[in-house]
Amino acid sequence: MPEFLDGTAESLEPTFSIDSVPYSPEWLNALSDAEKQSVAMTDFSRSMHNSGGEHVAWLLWSTQEKAKPTPLEYRQGSMFFLDCGRGPFAVTAGHVFEQFVKDRAERRVRGYQLGNIGFDLEERLIDWGNKRKIDLATFRITPDEIAAVGKQVVRGTDGRWPAPPNVGDVVYFGGFPGAERIEVAPAPVPASPDSRRSSAVSDETGPPPRSGC
Repeated sequence: MPEFLDGTAESLEPTFSIDSVPYSPEWLNALSDAEKQSVAMTDFSRSMHNSGGEHVAWLLWSTQEKAKPTPLEYRQGSMFFLDCGRGPFAVTAGHVFEQFVKDRAERRVRGYQLGNIGFDLEERLIDWGNKRKIDLATFRITPDEIAAVGKQVVRGTDGRWPAPPNVGDVVYFGGFPGAERIEVAPAPVPASPDSRRSSAVSDETGPPPRSGC
């Protein structure tokens, strides 16, 4: 523990308790850099990770060359479920769907699934934002299928899209990156959800793509 010239010690422990302070974006963004990196915040981040994992499902498909039965190659992405008041639908990144379409055209897709259910992205497609430079794609899904996957629905509003974050705000994001796969058998399967916290939003990246419900 560092000492000051008068012999007193500087405490590196945070001056707050996660349990005693109601969470809000304003409270989180007001924390100092030291508080954001504290043990208490690590526990808070873990709880956020677990909460996010309750809403995100992994998407997986396998491909091989058309001309010959080559070893299977695996693609994956993440998907969540949103209900803006008109029933649930599934959402993933537009580039994930783009890769699926490309594999269908250039290779042979041998299997596809969302969690533990079969899920053909092309058959379920509602809309794809590629022509509007929006990296999102939406798909039809039923409440029973979401329950079978074991995930929860994010409840939204059929109205104005929230404002983008300010420079310096804390942002949480997560998914199922391919680099986190764990090979437990000849065929790899995705690992548990990966989530990250950025302590500050940069003004160099510009605002994220915007799209309403």
